[in-house]
Amino acid sequence: MAMFRWRISIFGKTPAIPLGTVKAPDEETARQQAIEFYDIPASQKFRVVAVKIEEAKKAKVKAG
Repeated sequence: MAMFRWRISIFGKTPAIPLGTVKAPDEETARQQAIEFYDIPASQKFRVVAVKIEEAKKAKVKAG
Protein backbone atom coordinates (compact mmCIF):
# COMPACT_ATOMS: atom_id res chain seq x y z
CA MET A 1 0.00 0.00 0.00
CA ALA A 2 1.38 3.42 -0.97
CA MET A 3 2.12 5.87 1.82
CA PHE A 4 1.82 9.62 1.36
CA ARG A 5 2.90 12.61 3.45
CA TRP A 6 0.03 14.64 4.88
CA ARG A 7 0.23 18.16 6.30
CA ILE A 8 -1.77 18.30 9.52
CA SER A 9 -3.43 21.51 10.74
CA ILE A 10 -6.06 22.37 13.29
CA PHE A 11 -8.69 24.94 12.32
CA GLY A 12 -10.64 27.32 14.51
CA LYS A 13 -11.67 30.96 14.63
CA THR A 14 -8.10 32.07 14.04
CA PRO A 15 -6.01 31.02 11.03
CA ALA A 16 -5.13 27.34 10.88
CA ILE A 17 -2.40 26.18 13.23
CA PRO A 18 0.07 23.84 11.51
CA LEU A 19 0.93 20.84 13.67
CA GLY A 20 3.30 18.91 11.40
CA THR A 21 3.18 15.97 9.02
CA VAL A 22 2.37 12.26 9.12
CA LYS A 23 2.76 9.40 6.66
CA ALA A 24 -0.41 7.47 5.88
CA PRO A 25 -2.17 5.75 2.94
CA ASP A 26 -5.28 7.99 3.06
CA GLU A 27 -6.73 11.15 4.58
CA GLU A 28 -8.78 9.53 7.34
CA THR A 29 -5.85 7.41 8.51
CA ALA A 30 -3.65 10.52 8.49
CA ARG A 31 -6.19 12.38 10.65
CA GLN A 32 -6.42 9.50 13.12
CA GLN A 33 -2.63 9.17 13.37
CA ALA A 34 -2.30 12.92 13.95
CA ILE A 35 -5.00 12.92 16.64
CA GLU A 36 -3.13 10.20 18.51
CA PHE A 37 0.38 11.55 17.91
CA TYR A 38 -0.40 15.19 18.77
CA ASP A 39 -2.70 14.15 21.65
CA ILE A 40 -5.70 16.13 20.35
CA PRO A 41 -8.55 16.21 22.91
CA ALA A 42 -11.84 14.57 21.90
CA SER A 43 -13.57 17.96 21.87
CA GLN A 44 -11.17 19.20 19.15
CA LYS A 45 -10.94 16.16 16.84
CA PHE A 46 -13.40 17.64 14.33
CA ARG A 47 -10.99 20.56 13.76
CA VAL A 48 -8.08 18.40 12.54
CA VAL A 49 -7.46 18.56 8.78
CA ALA A 50 -5.06 16.51 6.65
CA VAL A 51 -3.93 17.72 3.20
CA LYS A 52 -1.77 15.54 0.99
CA ILE A 53 1.45 17.49 0.48
CA GLU A 54 1.60 16.92 -3.28
CA GLU A 55 -1.96 18.28 -3.64
CA ALA A 56 -1.04 21.31 -1.55
CA LYS A 57 1.91 22.04 -3.86
CA LYS A 58 -0.34 21.79 -6.95
CA ALA A 59 -2.88 24.18 -5.43
CA LYS A 60 -0.13 26.67 -4.62
CA VAL A 61 1.17 26.57 -8.22
CA LYS A 62 -2.36 27.18 -9.59
CA ALA A 63 -2.96 30.09 -7.21
CA GLY A 64 0.41 31.71 -7.84
